[in-house]
Amino acid sequence: MVQVGVEGAPADHCGNSNGNFGSTSASKTPVSAEKPYVAQDFTDNSKYNLVVPQAEWGTSGQSYHSSETVIPFTDVYVADNSTDTASTINQKLLAGLNIVFQPGVYTFDATINVNTNNQVLLGLGLATLQNTVGQPVITVGNNEGVRIAGLLIQAGISSSGSNSVSLI
Repeated sequence: MVQVGVEGAPADHCGNSNGNFGSTSASKTPVSAEKPYVAQDFTDNSKYNLVVPQAEWGTSGQSYHSSETVIPFTDVYVADNSTDTASTINQKLLAGLNIVFQPGVYTFDATINVNTNNQVLLGLGLATLQNTVGQPVITVGNNEGVRIAGLLIQAGISSSGSNSVSLI
């Protein structure tokens, strides 16, 4: 068992000791980032926000997010698997929008490219992304703060007939 940032964790030991399996502990969590989520706007109940908890470094024990980024849905595109293509999603990303994927299977014939700092791709329910032409489903450029959460990445069939998928 590995325990990171847990106060009162058992001492490190290898192998089976008196019925207890091996244990390794680290006193602090190097970095952790909670999943973004959708929340109702407190000032206007008819609006929603995308809330992105800030990453934390060197923590130990329970953490309460004292800092988070609140993104109004005017800066979010809600994707629909029945109408949106990779081209549609990429255009929205280039425009600086964050993407929330509704539940469903999204079949793409091109790669989704995230090339802007702090952009979010968030899947709700069982949002599944697959690329049918053997390309990576998602690529992320050399950008800081990108969050990808709640998405199932499914292997598709490449032109060579083998299963392939990569998340870069």
